Amino acid sequence: MPGLLDEGLNANQCKEYEDRFGKDQVRQLYPECDKFEEEFGRFKGKFDSYNNMASLNYSRDVADQFNISAGYSYRRYWSPEEGTRDSNGNSLRLRIDYGYSPITIFSLSYYFDENRYDEGDAISRQSVDIGVRRYITKVLYLSGRFGRDYYSSSDNTEIEVSVTGQIDEKTT
Repeated sequence: MPGLLDEGLNANQCKEYEDRFGKDQVRQLYPECDKFEEEFGRFKGKFDSYNNMASLNYSRDVADQFNISAGYSYRRYWSPEEGTRDSNGNSLRLRIDYGYSPITIFSLSYYFDENRYDEGDAISRQSVDIGVRRYITKVLYLSGRFGRDYYSSSDNTEIEVSVTGQIDEKTT
């Protein structure tokens, strides 16, 4: 049943009780009806929603040392439930890898993502980063990445360093 709360009442029943008896009375008798309002006005429980996504990816070795990859994704989210916001999203990726040597690989990447909501609002993000991967052994490498994210409302700098190794065929 859509909108089922943990205690067994659903959002429609809570709304019906509030319309009949008043919000304060319902909160005293059925405190579970107040749960979704306590969580930033969001409804907690089960409800119907749909999410479709289509992606197109392309990768090509331009030369022995250069690889270019690109991708595009489209997303559609919608729900028949009242109070949800339907949206469309588009993403674009571009990455260039340069193999300086068999043990050192440099990368440059760009990412753009935008989500548009039916009410007209939009949130976008652009990211640019450079990275390096250095193999210490055949199964152990050190990675580093420095990037900058540009959001609709703010900017962010990211620095990431990791050491990755393969212990056995099933464990990394």
